[in-house]
Amino acid sequence: MSAAEMLHACREHAAPARVVIAAAAVADYAPVQVSSQKLKKQGDDTFTLTLKPTEDILRHLAREKRDGQMLIGFAAETEALETHAQSKLEAKNLDMIVANDVTEEEPVSTWTRTSSP
Repeated sequence: MSAAEMLHACREHAAPARVVIAAAAVADYAPVQVSSQKLKKQGDDTFTLTLKPTEDILRHLAREKRDGQMLIGFAAETEALETHAQSKLEAKNLDMIVANDVTEEEPVSTWTRTSSP
């Protein structure tokens, strides 16, 4: 499933929901040029893949959030967990965020709009 297809499906299913839990992005980037065939090696030359950002599904859902609807997001971070999670919570107008420090084995933290890290 592409990020565009997931965006369409998420918008369709989130519209009537009271609670939306957005667990993960399908991809943050997608290739600018897509090949219909396998790309063969060309000697010892390097290969450059150009990527473009995909649509931010959670940001779309936040813009379309209805009164009374709860939107919960996740943040997988490798540094500054609290700062990045709080920033995402506010920037994306989330009601709650679950933040994981993916460099650790178990730690998970949660914040709501009324709590602080």
